[in-house]
Amino acid sequence: MKTIKKQLLICVALAALLAGCREEVSGEAAKQPVDPARAATVTIAIEGMHCDGCAGTIQKGLAAMEGVDSCTVSFENKLAVVTYDKEQLSPEAVAAAIREIDPAYSAAVRDPAAAEVDESDTPPATQ
Repeated sequence: MKTIKKQLLICVALAALLAGCREEVSGEAAKQPVDPARAATVTIAIEGMHCDGCAGTIQKGLAAMEGVDSCTVSFENKLAVVTYDKEQLSPEAVAAAIREIDPAYSAAVRDPAAAEVDESDTPPATQ
């Protein structure tokens, strides 16, 4: 009977220890949402991704950054669209963070004025 009590006590102590470890790991403070008045969105062109897993790695890294409100990374389009707190981050800081995630990635802020135009839909110029 003493052996069973001893084993039960050890199990309870071990369970309490493991639960405490989990609380420390997940006890990270939740990020505050970005105030809409301070929010800005940037599109970043990314080269060097080989698969959707690469896009997921970048997205997870960006989402963990203080000042990032939301982000979507597309392997197919080779783009990241990031909403961030413009008082905490700049577009170049977001691009630099992508390059820091893995030096194999190149990231550059995409000029919003340089929207791609499909030439086949543009009528020929007339004189």
